[in-house]
Amino acid sequence: MKRKSNHREHGFALVSTLALLVVLSLLIASAVALTQYLTAEVDTFDNINRSFYTSESAINRSIVLLAQDRAKHANRSLGTDTNSTDTQERFLADGRVHTFDIYGNKVSVQIFDAMRGIDVSGNNPTRQLSFATTDSEKKEQLEKLSNRLNDYVDADDLVRLDSLEATGYENRNLFNLPRNRAMQFKEELRWIPGFKKHYPLTDDGYWSCFRVIAPDKLRMLSGRPNLYSTPLSVLIERCAFNERDAELLKNAFEQWQANGKDLSQTLPPTLYAKLKSYFSTMESGVYTIQVSGTKDSPGSRMAATLLIDASKTKLEFYEYVYF
Repeated sequence: MKRKSNHREHGFALVSTLALLVVLSLLIASAVALTQYLTAEVDTFDNINRSFYTSESAINRSIVLLAQDRAKHANRSLGTDTNSTDTQERFLADGRVHTFDIYGNKVSVQIFDAMRGIDVSGNNPTRQLSFATTDSEKKEQLEKLSNRLNDYVDADDLVRLDSLEATGYENRNLFNLPRNRAMQFKEELRWIPGFKKHYPLTDDGYWSCFRVIAPDKLRMLSGRPNLYSTPLSVLIERCAFNERDAELLKNAFEQWQANGKDLSQTLPPTLYAKLKSYFSTMESGVYTIQVSGTKDSPGSRMAATLLIDASKTKLEFYEYVYF
């Protein structure tokens, strides 16, 4: 009997030891997995921070190069004059891509004139939404958007056709809307039904269909949009181009991006004249600098809109966004 009892005790001790080893193995495996997760998390945050500061450095470098270009070249008209025999790379608000190497990280930089896209500032934000179009469906949609935008900024509670006021926004779980006064940010349009669908984000993720709204005490961005900075979709809609004309315009801009061939050389004279009647080819002095990673070196996207004026002692920023 005693021998059997000893065998049982030995068997129990073996099972206990094996169970303890299993528990220890699980704890060690968990600790290793947690360490790997924390290491990956630290690496992710480190990459995000590095990407952020890389993009910020690219914007700062662009500001300096743009200021130097302005000091050297007084003529800020975009087009054939900017594609001169100067061997140095030009920095203008023409939307062409520049590639910088920031401590081994490749980034793409584009400079646009801030006077681009549709101006929705002030108490009459729909003044540039009334485009001439032969498409009845588009015209109806623009009328809806105009009504909704007017109701968003006006002070009364009267609801226009196919529009909404406070109750309509509450039904969409959007409280404390509409603003009932002039907008402070163009992104407010994304709260108004229909705008996101009709005016989607551009491929770079930036909502460039609409112009930046100037903060208080800064120069207003009013006037004709810049031809070389305004998105293709807005150019086509503003001029009511048909499919053939739109394709010609797209091809012309591709040639401009690729080799700096001016639109006046690649578009039929009638199309170019129509564009010139609606859009400007002169820089305004307020610029939007957009930075993104390259195909080989993905990174953060950042945009800064600012006034560059040699007569001022400091830069005036309209916006600085990271997206």
